[in-house]
Formats: sequence, structure tokens, C-alpha cells
Amino acid sequence: MHDGRGGLCCTSAVRYWACISASSKTPFPAQGRATLDASFALIAALCSGTCHLAPRSVATYLARIRQFARFVLNEPDEAAFGTHAARTLVAKRMIKWSPPSLDKRLPFPIDTVRQACSDPTADPGVVAALAFAWDTLARLGPLCHGSTENGPYPIPLSYADCARRPSGIASVSIKLFDKTDKSWGSVFTTSDPANPRCHPASVGAPLLVCEYVARRWDAVSKAGAAPSNAPLWVRRTGHPVRPRDIAALLNRHRPPGLPPITGHAVRISGGSHLVAEKLASASSIALLGRCADTSSLRTYIRDHLPHLSLSSLPAHLPSSSPLPVTL
Repeated sequence: MHDGRGGLCCTSAVRYWACISASSKTPFPAQGRATLDASFALIAALCSGTCHLAPRSVATYLARIRQFARFVLNEPDEAAFGTHAARTLVAKRMIKWSPPSLDKRLPFPIDTVRQACSDPTADPGVVAALAFAWDTLARLGPLCHGSTENGPYPIPLSYADCARRPSGIASVSIKLFDKTDKSWGSVFTTSDPANPRCHPASVGAPLLVCEYVARRWDAVSKAGAAPSNAPLWVRRTGHPVRPRDIAALLNRHRPPGLPPITGHAVRISGGSHLVAEKLASASSIALLGRCADTSSLRTYIRDHLPHLSLSSLPAHLPSSSPLPVTL
């Protein structure tokens, strides 16, 4: 079920719902009440401790089940008190009430990113997206595509705003969709070391993305296409860059013995590296990653590893220039 509406995730969500329903000997619901029945089933799994997924993942699954109910079962939205409104409330309570979970995906070293960004055979669109993700601690899903009730779509070229000063300092701002807040916001990075948004271990994303976006504008203009319709991140084939493309590039440079790298490991690895090398304070990492507070970092930082401990991080650190990297 891959129909342009987040179909692959819909399939996983519905399968998971089917599994927990079967384990609790609860039959699939009748048409018209799928969203609410799935809400009760997922809440029961979270409360009983039988759910192995993070609360945010469960909330995402519930949203995908809602899509399934709407487009496959023709379950309508009711204006004020319908299943859609209830699903939104349930998802927020799942996230708020559930204890934070530890993401068990292992971080990869910064050398993996540097080698990937320096790979002469790598696709420029994939490299630019990877560099921006590392420097902003961004999630690959929202970086590659926005989202609506009708499903995801590629981030448009017009959503990127790049600037280069005569001094050589570059900055990039890209409007991305936050899946948690369900709203759009700008994700910013710069090579200005005096700016708190400058990544202390940058892989050169500001300049790299500025150059990439300039080439994209030229290509789109020559093709006579509208920037609002042209994807920002594209591969040589002309197809939009997907999170799996970025993960595939990282896995080409994965150190021996490290498990396969997933897309979300970019955010995990970026924050963990800053902690391990003591390059930024906890508050600075939260600012870079757009976290609500420093406590949320514990779901990403490898606090259970001796060399990746938030408790050893000073409250404030002097700002440092980005590390040089050959691109």
C-alpha cells in the first residue's frame, strides 16, 4: 500500500495493530470505528508494557492508521468531536504521559560523515542533504519531505534560503515540517563561529548547500519549471532524495563491526559526538537540535556509555570554529 500517502508506514502501522489485536484476542473493528478502536488497542499495549515501540512511534502509527481508515475504509472526519479530533488528543497524551525511551541505535563516528561527504562518486543531492542533516541534527524524514493529511511530498526548492557574505561566511535556512508539532518552521545553520547555530563539528554544510542550491536554481530555470514544484533535494536520476539514499551513502563508509546505519542515526550520532568530544554544552546541543529542553536529549545521547555522558558535560563551553573537512 504505497500510494503517495505514507503508504509504507501505513502498512507497518496496520500490521502492528493487527498483531496486538490478535495477541489480545480482539477482532478488527467494524467500519466507522477503526481509529478509536486502534487508539484503545495502542493505549492498552503502552500501559501493559507489551509495546516495544517508543511513544512517538506509536503516535505516528496511530496517525497512519487514521489515514488507512480514511482512504481505505472511507471513515469520515467529524468537525468537532469526531475520531480525528480524538486521535490527535490521544497521540499527545501518549507522548506526554509515557516515560522517555532510550533509542538503542548505535551512533556512528564523524569520520563516516566526512568520508561520505568527500566521496567523489556520491550523488551531490544526497551529500548536500546529509551535510545539512548533520550540521543541524535534523531528522531525515522531515528534511526530505513535508507532510499533509494526504501524505508526504518532497520539500520544494523555494523553501531553501541561502546567503553568502563577501567574507566567505555562508548560512542556510530551510523550511521543514515538524512531525511532533504538526507545523512548519525554519531550520538554520551557518559557518559564522560567533553564531550559536554554528555546528562546532561542522562538515561544511552552509557552503556546500549554498553551492548545491545555486546549481539547482540554474537547472530548474533552464528547464522552465516552477521552484515551488521542483524538489530541493534530487538525485542524478531526477528523483527526489529519500532518507534511505542518505543511509545507503553512510553505510558505504560504515566502520567494520558497526551495525547497519539507519536514517535517524544521523541525529543521534551528531548529538552524541558533541557530548563525547565536549564540543558543546547540553543547552547548545538542545538549541542545535531544536529540542524543547535538555531533558529530551536523553532519548538520543548515549548516556549509558561512559564516554557519552551528559553528566560530565559542563554547563557552558566557549564557542569553537567548525572543524575543517575536505569536500
